[in-house]
Amino acid sequence: MNVRNLKNVLDVAGSAACVLTCVLLAITVIGRAREAAAEVKQHSVSAGLQVGARFPPIQGLDYKQHDKSILLFVSGDCSHCVRNLPVYRSLFEKARSKAHSAPALLGLFESEASRRKFVSLGFDIPSRADLPFVNYRIPATPTVVVVDQSGNINTFWVGELSEKAEQALTQMLE
Repeated sequence: MNVRNLKNVLDVAGSAACVLTCVLLAITVIGRAREAAAEVKQHSVSAGLQVGARFPPIQGLDYKQHDKSILLFVSGDCSHCVRNLPVYRSLFEKARSKAHSAPALLGLFESEASRRKFVSLGFDIPSRADLPFVNYRIPATPTVVVVDQSGNINTFWVGELSEKAEQALTQMLE
């Protein structure tokens, strides 16, 4: 075998090694993406929030006293929660202006420190702290859960509120 043939063989082998490396890398990335998607799906299913399902009671809140109870699960360290603060304030003002059957609007926090941080940002909505969100099947913050008088979930939103979600919540308060 001469030098030219050896060079060609090495070039082909190098190209094949590059292609093989790219294929293996793609398989690994696709596999990990599928695992991550399955984990997210499993997490959202295990969170257990379902329209029509019974929502656990919250001490000090009687669902029967209100047409609806709008529960805001938020955190002082959550940038999406902070961005939704003006929406939460607006909802609270609308709820407060309603008559006797006004929906309850309650901010819920896992820790008192988180609640204090959010209050320092201007959260002047009635709130409770020291609630382990996992006990309420809350997958992430912010999560808004609307509960009816029977204690069943009417609807819920996980994540920053979209314009459509804002409108739906506002309509519930009218």
